[in-house]
Amino acid sequence: MADPKETPEEQETSTDNAEESNHDPHYEPIVSLPEQDVKTLEEDEEELFKMRAKLYRFASENEPPEWKERGTGDVKLLKHKEKGMLLFICTQMV
Repeated sequence: MADPKETPEEQETSTDNAEESNHDPHYEPIVSLPEQDVKTLEEDEEELFKMRAKLYRFASENEPPEWKERGTGDVKLLKHKEKGMLLFICTQMV
């Protein structure tokens, strides 16, 4: 029960705090969508080499031309399992 020493305002506040602690922010979706498989097109590839590296771009508009850092990302060397083709990929991590 409420403490008899509390004022009516304090009783309302304690009731509000109890309601906030029981709040469940779960909402049912309006439209249910079926799950879909997402393909990265790397499923048929065998990873031969992978490492983190700094990626650069060549800025030829500057005088003298220079290399500028673009970011940090993954560098991969992939080999297609059936065709045997090699693929070199640089991906920037944002």
